[in-house]
Amino acid sequence: MLDYPTEVCLNGVRRRIGNKRPDMPWIEEKINPEFMDYIRTFREQKLPQEMKALAKFPNVKIYIFKNRAESHHYLNML
Repeated sequence: MLDYPTEVCLNGVRRRIGNKRPDMPWIEEKINPEFMDYIRTFREQKLPQEMKALAKFPNVKIYIFKNRAESHHYLNML
C-alpha cells in the first residue's frame, strides 16, 4: 500500500500533466479538480476504511510504504 504524504501525491499529479505514461493509453491534458479533492480528503475519508478492510485479513502480510524511497527499495530487493 502506498501511503505517501498528501502533498507528494498532489505534486505527482501536477508533474504528470502533459506527459505520456506507459500505464495509461492517454495523456492527461489538465488537472481534474475532483481527483485533486479526492487526494486531499483521502487520508481522512478513505484510508480508515481501507485499513479496516485490510484488518479483516490478519494472516496476509501488508506492506505500507510511506515514501517513494521505501517502495523503490522494496522493489529493488525483489
